[in-house]
Amino acid sequence: MPAILEIPEVRDRVVPLSIEAYHRMVEEGAAGKRVELIEGVIIEKTGKSPLHIRLSHRLFELLRTRLSDGFW
Repeated sequence: MPAILEIPEVRDRVVPLSIEAYHRMVEEGAAGKRVELIEGVIIEKTGKSPLHIRLSHRLFELLRTRLSDGFW
């Protein structure tokens, strides 16, 4: 359970959301572009830091040089 839901006043005001309802909201543009559904709660995703981007790129290149052709 997300920590915010540990607070009784918040938990009492939360309306659980099904996966199907979440997908409908995303399709209709009602959920925003940078959100995800975690344990029935819509949470805004954080942006990737420049360090995260650089490390991901370096890891991708490292793996790419070590895998045979046909892997992606």
